[in-house]
Amino acid sequence: MNELIEHKSWFKRNWKWFVPIIVILISIIGLTSNSIVGEKIAGMAKIHAESSLYDDALELAKKDEKVIAVLGELQPLGKLAVIEGSHKYSNDYKTIELSVTVTGSKGDGKIKSKMDIFADKVDSVWIYKTINIRIKKPEDLKQTIEVISQPE
Repeated sequence: MNELIEHKSWFKRNWKWFVPIIVILISIIGLTSNSIVGEKIAGMAKIHAESSLYDDALELAKKDEKVIAVLGELQPLGKLAVIEGSHKYSNDYKTIELSVTVTGSKGDGKIKSKMDIFADKVDSVWIYKTINIRIKKPEDLKQTIEVISQPE
């Protein structure tokens, strides 16, 4: 009864699931690092790191009399506001076009509005070219409020 039991190696026992997982992971890494998806993910990470960009713009918008008249006091941006918004970096991440959802104290959340930001980064400081608040709904309030508008 002295039989030798030969054990298969870990790889021989598990190759059927291990190899496909490795191929899928390599494909995902390759796609995200060399595609628009990868750029979007990198841009989102950069925007979250640059929170002063949209926080300072929001503070400027809060002081605008027309914004206060239409929306009331602007609420702080939610955690998902930047993710749900759109962004476009250019000039080696020194110029940005950003659009985020903003809400005010008036209208019980029924007023749908966006804040559009166009800014350039100069020596680690964002210089705002344009900050607009676009009221999308309801129709009777639909308008664009220019908070900052600099000619190019």
